[in-house]
Amino acid sequence: MKYMKNKQSQSKKAQVLEEIFRACKKRNDFVFDNAQIKEISTRIGFGNQFDVTKIDNTNKLPQLLQKENYFVVHLGEGRHQFVQGIEYGYHTFESIKKERERTYIPSILNDLNTSESNVLSVVFNQGIIYNFFEMQQTPKIYLSHRTQCNFEYTINNQRIVSHRQQIEIDMTIENNGDVYTFEAKNKFPQDFNVSQLYLQFLYYHEKKKQGLAIKNLYPCYLLRGKNKNGDSVVRIYKYSFTCPYEMSSITLLDSVEYQIIKRN
Repeated sequence: MKYMKNKQSQSKKAQVLEEIFRACKKRNDFVFDNAQIKEISTRIGFGNQFDVTKIDNTNKLPQLLQKENYFVVHLGEGRHQFVQGIEYGYHTFESIKKERERTYIPSILNDLNTSESNVLSVVFNQGIIYNFFEMQQTPKIYLSHRTQCNFEYTINNQRIVSHRQQIEIDMTIENNGDVYTFEAKNKFPQDFNVSQLYLQFLYYHEKKKQGLAIKNLYPCYLLRGKNKNGDSVVRIYKYSFTCPYEMSSITLLDSVEYQIIKRN
């Protein structure tokens, strides 16, 4: 995997994470907690301590972590861990397989805000979801929710155990037993944190094992941007995990880019 190093001066957030990493490496224990984050954030002067471990793509990884080839996973209950192998923690968006145009009469609320929920609402309301997944009937939609789970899985065969880990799912749809989960962004990053999709997948995979009548499970990433004409461009990526308990087993199943053109 290729990832872009941050050439700008290090932010205070990056300084906090780098200092924690040095301390973990020195004691040869790569697990750390919110108490350590708070102490170092206060000393350095970074006000949002809860944002320190939120790193959506590799461009936001501190320089030291990129150099040492480490990324962060969450363990729940205020605990986190540095894991080696950035290529296992982040996934580059693949080239789009198909391109389509779709015209629509815009709603007055379509561009009211740029939130992730608005992105998903527009795509759902304009029938793009049905078109991409070739659904013959209107699927059932379940909006954003958070939940806490206990997970045990591997990243490149390294065992990860989390307790009461909080996950957030932007949207879930169900159609004839097939379940699709969504992560959405209002931009086009080069890659993404695999755990964003994997923990959603693992949550429903465990529910299936417990008896929930899920036939197939598809974690999806949805991105929206603008073209030079000001029209929306939507990219949808449909993934799976070939080994349910190995986070690095992510596999692309399908992708499409929609040019969404307004008409009167």
